[in-house]
Amino acid sequence: MSRGLGGARVVWTRPRLEAVCDHDGAVPHGAGPCPAPGCGIYAMKDPAGVLGGFRFWGKHGRALGAVELIGRVVEHDRGYRAAAARAVAVAVSTERGLVGGTDAAWLRLLFSDPPTALELGPVLRTGSAEAWVAAAVSRA
Repeated sequence: MSRGLGGARVVWTRPRLEAVCDHDGAVPHGAGPCPAPGCGIYAMKDPAGVLGGFRFWGKHGRALGAVELIGRVVEHDRGYRAAAARAVAVAVSTERGLVGGTDAAWLRLLFSDPPTALELGPVLRTGSAEAWVAAAVSRA
């Protein structure tokens, strides 16, 4: 069984993730002691910024989601760094098509057992993950 969804630096095994710092306990730092990139959970203001910034966005197996930022949040030009984040909507490209959801129970299953969640999850009726995530957030 595959556990968790791979993030930029860590694997998320639950919908909520807490940031950690190897230098001191304050996360995220404003202009702190950490070398670039600074500590914190990163979130982009615009999903297009995520897709354009990563060459590995593929046809299958990539996830795009919206998060609720929790605790201290530092704003930057294109996004944020936060002490913690909770996934509230996730869409994943799969062989079945775009699978996603906002249901808390399905999100817990997605992070703990991705293959089962993707097999059971609904196929979304939209052409792009970013369009679905934006619509899911606007309904919330």
